[in-house]
Amino acid sequence: MSDLVKIEFSAIKVGKPLPWPVFDGTGQMLLKKGYCIDSESQIESLIERGVYRTGSTSLDEAKSVKAQIVSPFCELGAMTEMLKKAFKELFDERPSAVGKLNIVCERIIEICSNDPDACIAAIHLYSKDPSPEEYALYYAILCAIMSPKLGLSETQNKQLILAALTANIALQPYLEKLNTFKSQLTDKQRTLVQRHPEQSIELLAKVGINDEVLFKIIIQHHETVDGKGYPREISESELLQQSKLLSVCEHYVALVSKRAYREKSKTNEALREVYRRASKDATEALYLIFIKTLSVYPPGTFVRLKNNEVAVITKRPSKDESYQMKAILSPRGGPYAGCFSRDSSLADHKIEETVQPDTIPSLNLAELWGYLQ
Repeated sequence: MSDLVKIEFSAIKVGKPLPWPVFDGTGQMLLKKGYCIDSESQIESLIERGVYRTGSTSLDEAKSVKAQIVSPFCELGAMTEMLKKAFKELFDERPSAVGKLNIVCERIIEICSNDPDACIAAIHLYSKDPSPEEYALYYAILCAIMSPKLGLSETQNKQLILAALTANIALQPYLEKLNTFKSQLTDKQRTLVQRHPEQSIELLAKVGINDEVLFKIIIQHHETVDGKGYPREISESELLQQSKLLSVCEHYVALVSKRAYREKSKTNEALREVYRRASKDATEALYLIFIKTLSVYPPGTFVRLKNNEVAVITKRPSKDESYQMKAILSPRGGPYAGCFSRDSSLADHKIEETVQPDTIPSLNLAELWGYLQ
């Protein structure tokens, strides 16, 4: 069959009839349309095997399938759950964790390729109290979006994304407590933090992963250009650009995420901090690429317009285009019943400033980014 389309794990639900027959990669039917999946483990085994459906035959069906499959906002919840299971299996030293990590890695590459603006927005709009798994996903999403800008190969891209997902795995049981810690770390906590890159590698090795470049990215992602990082205080000349990129991505996500001891930074403040960091690195190009790729107003940023509306950025400009936005608050500050498209090239919709509204109305993010429900 030439019209087979890969099925993502968010498209299959326990207890609900399949909306299409399911095939393997050779076109052999595995499950009939209407079959009910009875467990999460059955879904996982199907996805790990690689399953497909036939392509849509009608425009309405095609739109429906697209809305269900490619919306990052639909995928992130499912990826978070799979990553949580993968982390547990890593700690249990179960090799099945590798398959789950690879699935999440592939999905990140696909959604970031299909709709990078929505993926970036998810980081900013879901960053109030991220779980350890969500933090890992956000690092990986930024790495996947930045990777092509650095000219990394497909293999290097996958190594980098897998590193982003697992570099802090050894800290995973302690992250929530560390993120809410308001005083200085104890000596025991500091030792735990400084050793976690090496311990993360040990966990990966125990389930059969043996990739020297992957391990090197993980070991180096907290090293610094001044040679004062950890765990090995290596020199700048030894640092991989993948390691430096992961470090920048982690730093940026930390800045735009709320912690117990501080509010989240606005995107312009976080980008300013990245630029300040670039001034300390002789090879500043990586940081400038990061800033340019996100743009002055990254997707998911709230901005005040010339007409005093508050809008959320939905699309970065390309070439001579303008920012695309959705107005969510009226000039008087009240929430709109719905959302309205705005274009920053129009006088009334010129962006005045980045804001962080005190109250944000409930937003249907999939609808804001044009996905049908």
